[in-house]
Amino acid sequence: MKKEYQYSIYILLFFSLIYSCARVSSPTGGPEDEDPPKILKYSIENESKNVAIDTKEIKIDFDEYIKLEDATSQIIISPPMEIVPTFAPIGSPQKYLTIKFNEPLKQNTTYSINFGESIEDNNEGNKLSNFVYVFSTGENIDSLTYSGKIHNVKSLEYDEKALVGLYKIDTAFNDSTIFKQKPYYVTRPDSLGNFKFKYLHEGDYFLMGISDGNRNLKYDPVIDKLAFKKETFTIPIEEKPNLKLFTERDKFAVKSPSFKEWGKIIFEFLGNPDSVRVENRDKAYTKEVQLPSQTRDSLIYWFKPLAKDTLKESKKDTMSFFVFHNNQPVDTLTFRKKTRFRPKKLKLNLKRSENDFSTMEFTSETPLITFNKERVSVLKDSTAIDFEIIHEENKPYTFGLDFEKKFEGKYTVKLLPNAVEDFFGETIDTVTYSVKTFKEQEYANLEVVIENKPKSKFWLQLMQDKKVKREQYVQDSIVKFNHIKPGTYTLQMIVDLNNNGSWDTGDFFKKIQPEPYLFNNEEILLNAYWDVKKTWDITKEVKLKKKKKEDGQSKSPKR
Repeated sequence: MKKEYQYSIYILLFFSLIYSCARVSSPTGGPEDEDPPKILKYSIENESKNVAIDTKEIKIDFDEYIKLEDATSQIIISPPMEIVPTFAPIGSPQKYLTIKFNEPLKQNTTYSINFGESIEDNNEGNKLSNFVYVFSTGENIDSLTYSGKIHNVKSLEYDEKALVGLYKIDTAFNDSTIFKQKPYYVTRPDSLGNFKFKYLHEGDYFLMGISDGNRNLKYDPVIDKLAFKKETFTIPIEEKPNLKLFTERDKFAVKSPSFKEWGKIIFEFLGNPDSVRVENRDKAYTKEVQLPSQTRDSLIYWFKPLAKDTLKESKKDTMSFFVFHNNQPVDTLTFRKKTRFRPKKLKLNLKRSENDFSTMEFTSETPLITFNKERVSVLKDSTAIDFEIIHEENKPYTFGLDFEKKFEGKYTVKLLPNAVEDFFGETIDTVTYSVKTFKEQEYANLEVVIENKPKSKFWLQLMQDKKVKREQYVQDSIVKFNHIKPGTYTLQMIVDLNNNGSWDTGDFFKKIQPEPYLFNNEEILLNAYWDVKKTWDITKEVKLKKKKKEDGQSKSPKR
């Protein structure tokens, strides 16, 4: 038994020795290695010229074991190759890196291979960031550059999947090229959205950017965002464009309708549903109305059935509709009815506002049709005050109560049955709401002076924690926000170029850019009982780093 135990110990020590010899690791003890891997030599020197077009492999030796992480997304080759080269080491670490070409190189071409953040040492994971290997199959290495910025149109946030590409303008280039072919030059922006092309050849180009969801270097409108420069241009050029990624509207298509409850059908569409209407082929309903959804990607068809229209009493258990787009019939939809019609009791929700002095706004799930002011009362303390009911045609699910509010006021609003009725004739139970305002000393006021304001209308938005706290749709150079709760805010503007009251995205084929978002991320400190004046020149470039002191801001405490 003792011999067997000793034999087991020898076996364990033997395998431990083999494992420790085979394992690639740093010696223990001493300071931790923080240096990236260092290149010792190249089989073909970096920035070499006259490299043979039939070159099969390039080898780069390092001073320590390395590996390639996320090579597929990190490594970018310009110009792209139809058959992507094979890179190693993937998996097991080596002291060298290899690039194996799977197709012949092009003549008189400068190639650049940007390894991004893919090269790292095997032990500590120290990265050799943005290492670029360059060579030319001709007598010269192209040396021109071109740079700019790219970010999402609705924010200054960097898109990690963003790539920027340059297409050569030749007889074969057209609007469909970006869907079918890879750009001739490709680069990746940094974490602030700055991009720079290097080693460019002079010539005419088209510039585009995509959030490359499937990593194929081609624009796929189903999954990718797009940015583009409207005009082609010639390199060299001094300009620095600012690209804005946006999601295009899909081509118009009819999706399957959703019949979730009797009296309501949701027709969903791809593309632009603004000019869509449906027509009920049965003509068997006493009342109908068609309204766009709040997201404007669907049409809600409300209908009031005949009194005896249930599956038990109706011989026909299907409904059929014609669909028209731009007044042209495009589809016919037929589907089964819901089994029962049970109107829901009307319920109202009070929409909470950041402005204590704004109109009280109520919303419902069904369109609101009639209002009876005699069934509504508004009291300040215990005294009745005058008010107005506001109902806008373009807000069918909403109405407001507008009345004068004063500082330190307590207001009670009571709505009795039949004060409001919806599309189905349903009304509310008695409901009571209470709101109040605070002392003047507890609010701040902000005056924004806009220099070089847009020629069209715009939304000026007061932002806090990436949320819109207050906004105004105006065309004025001076905009005032009163009765603001103390805090730190920033400004944002959405320019309504066509003055249609809604934000519009871009269209590549029509060469239309998305309506611009403008940002001012300089913090505005609003303390209680302060009047603050902020000047914003919207033509000035946004500073990505926030300052401690606010430029163009003056404040006057009301003592």
